Amino acid sequence: MTAAPGKRSTFRPGQRGGPQPGEASQVIRKALLLLIPLAAAGIAASQWQDITRYLKIKQMSLGNGHPENVPAGGSQAYPKP
Repeated sequence: MTAAPGKRSTFRPGQRGGPQPGEASQVIRKALLLLIPLAAAGIAASQWQDITRYLKIKQMSLGNGHPENVPAGGSQAYPKP
């Protein structure tokens, strides 16, 4: 392969066209920096009902809550008399 006059060719025989050795680890690092917070947010979103229930129970144990605000079965409230 010959370069145009006045320009140098960057191709070297035996050189592979793939990523350089350090580039793959950078891509993995960037992917993890994106995926770890997304996974944590997904877990928190899926457990949101349990988190709010825990906070209500904690508030009640401190004496600042009413038992009707804390569902006993997780998603069902106490029956109304």
